[in-house]
Amino acid sequence: MVKIMKQNTVYKERELWIDFTKGIAIICIVWQHCSIASNIHSWIASFDVPVFLIITGYLLTKNDRIKKASIKNDAKKYLLPYIYFSLISIVVEFVFLVLSHKSWAGAVLVYIYKTLSGFGILALWFIPSFFFAKYIFVFIRKKISNNYLLLLVFVFIVFVAIIIERMLVLIKTGIGNTYIYDIIYYPVAGIGRTLICSFFILVGFLSKSLIDFFKKKHIVFVFVTSIILLFGSFALASLCWPFNISMLELSRLPLVLLCSGIIGSYGLMLLSIVLEKVQITSRSMICYFGVNSIVVMLTHMSLKLHVVSTFIVDRLLNCNHFIKEIIGTIIVLIVELFIIYVINNYFGFLIAKNSNSSKKIKKIV
Repeated sequence: MVKIMKQNTVYKERELWIDFTKGIAIICIVWQHCSIASNIHSWIASFDVPVFLIITGYLLTKNDRIKKASIKNDAKKYLLPYIYFSLISIVVEFVFLVLSHKSWAGAVLVYIYKTLSGFGILALWFIPSFFFAKYIFVFIRKKISNNYLLLLVFVFIVFVAIIIERMLVLIKTGIGNTYIYDIIYYPVAGIGRTLICSFFILVGFLSKSLIDFFKKKHIVFVFVTSIILLFGSFALASLCWPFNISMLELSRLPLVLLCSGIIGSYGLMLLSIVLEKVQITSRSMICYFGVNSIVVMLTHMSLKLHVVSTFIVDRLLNCNHFIKEIIGTIIVLIVELFIIYVINNYFGFLIAKNSNSSKKIKKIV
């Protein structure tokens, strides 16, 4: 039994397929950040972040969570860690630049502005976008109870986000890639990105009956459907290259890109439901990363683990770049096991964790 895996965390009435889905998604995110861009990476990028948002929407259908949603509690849960790890990112970037004998003032100022504007540094972008997207959805849902009207509102919101993206392209064409453009781009792109995120939360909210339908179906049917959806997502994503949701770069076919993200997310969720049915998830390391996905999201780029692992692999190995990417990802995940343990047990305040309310998680071997 690995001692590092014995930790306390909230584990009440968890659906293991959700933890497995989040685990696969966060591992894919780490892999992308240790890799060279390719069509496979782009395909996975179309759904590895949206799936977190869709799961959030699905969970909002349970136990009157929309009525119980507390902006104060969630601000403490998400925005405080965002601030803490943004400060850590700034310090780490400063140290790296000093050690590399490079100018640090400009880079540090950009990091500070990204943080304050809500655009976020590196992978930390997800935290403010998720927080504000959730409460955009909660606010609108409380006002609109009809699901069809709700869908129409969020389709309009998507088009607003697309217009924002196109406007930023026009502004960049007009004034060039200057500091003035950056001052405009970071907060405005952050708003557009948040609107896109709120749409994915809506998709998850409207998906409850569909997910419940597949949970009752035969495992072979669910598995075949998941594979079809994943292949369909790949086909759609291949039409949209290049794109980057985190930078609000939605490609020339933004609606196709969103469809790719939705069906790819469904494919991954259904595959996880299959794995839960065959009891692969019950003692899985992947589930462990899923439970602690917020820690991995906050730390793997903030601490430059992806940079260090890539540097080590490039210096020590002379092999296919794909193998290097896999090994680099494994190195980051191994380090993350230690970081998760340390943060959960000794520095819980960094993730706004209340140690008194935590419960024992199932032991993972």
